[in-house]
Amino acid sequence: MDDLNGVNIRTRLEEGDLKAISELHGRLYSDEFGYDHTFRQHVEMLLLELRDLDEDMERFWVAESKRDIVGCVAIAKGEGEKARLRFLLVDPKVRGRGLGRKLVELGVDFARSRGYSSIYLTTQQSLVNAGKLYHLAGFTLVEEGEVVKWGHTLIEQRYEMGLKG
Repeated sequence: MDDLNGVNIRTRLEEGDLKAISELHGRLYSDEFGYDHTFRQHVEMLLLELRDLDEDMERFWVAESKRDIVGCVAIAKGEGEKARLRFLLVDPKVRGRGLGRKLVELGVDFARSRGYSSIYLTTQQSLVNAGKLYHLAGFTLVEEGEVVKWGHTLIEQRYEMGLKG
């Protein structure tokens, strides 16, 4: 895919990608939000579910800079005819270049092209910039509630966007 300010985005998972992505999630969420080690384990388990993507309906995008993974996002089959946007992450060293916006755009466009009726995601209220990004992309906050996980009491949020009509 076209270079984005020194970042290349590819759709083919390579050997070691899932491990690197779970490590990046674990490190960034620990550094930025104080999440404990169980978060990385949770991400690793969820990523394993996407090892064998249905390439007609699911896709993973991996962003690289100088051979280092610096971001990602996935579209997975969700509830019913809905797509689920998952694993959005942009490494701080490449933030501010429009990569997060581009990854969300790629996911939404892919989900729309595959005929999904809508797309949803879950996130945490503490991820303020991600919430702004989802809102700007056209998602609406539809639900939130308190949960205890990863060593914190969090406000979990669900965003959705219709894709048809």
